[in-house]
Amino acid sequence: MSRRLRSPAVRALLDALERRVVAPRTPAAFWAIDGKPLPIGGASKDRQAGYGRAARGKARGYKVHAIVGGGGIAAWRLAPMHKDERTMAARLLRSVPLAGYLLADANYDSNPLHDLCEGLGGLQLLTPRRYGAGHGLGHHRHSPGRLRCVARTEGPFPAFARGLLRERGGIERCYGNLVNWGGGLSAPPAWVRAHRRVHRWVQAKLVLTALKHAPELRTYVA
Repeated sequence: MSRRLRSPAVRALLDALERRVVAPRTPAAFWAIDGKPLPIGGASKDRQAGYGRAARGKARGYKVHAIVGGGGIAAWRLAPMHKDERTMAARLLRSVPLAGYLLADANYDSNPLHDLCEGLGGLQLLTPRRYGAGHGLGHHRHSPGRLRCVARTEGPFPAFARGLLRERGGIERCYGNLVNWGGGLSAPPAWVRAHRRVHRWVQAKLVLTALKHAPELRTYVA
């Protein structure tokens, strides 16, 4: 099975299946981006796993980075746990055309990422400020997109931007739906190690969860 999974024909089939069932089903005015840790055991000899920030602490393993919206996942990547979320966000944004608002937590508030969204055209990154509102911006150059973000979230009329940022919880619900059933996306089992296998395992979980929740699919007991 592992040999077949490495063949170009099977990989192309899996990629086509993923695009068919996981991709967004409707256009979206806003998107959300975040990462989900996939911890493994500390004694694992997986040399491609990294040690970095996880939920409420640090762990060793991998992390799924995804952009969700429109009832699906627009793009996703797998990286070692220590890989910077902003670096992975830039890779995701270059891989898929998006327009509207990109909602993220304060960890994504950086001038290079705002510049990238500005250069893509039609995409506004919306985040809380990395070090909190009320502080000065300093004397160095800031991206026009970052200045717009600050004006919308901290200006005299912030209700619209803050309401949008509350919608960022949609990606948490997406990750919740991925893990809250028996065949869902949890910590990789002991036989799923190295980036190649973890990537295929995550891809399979995304496809199976999408099929499980597809409204047009029903099962019946004879």
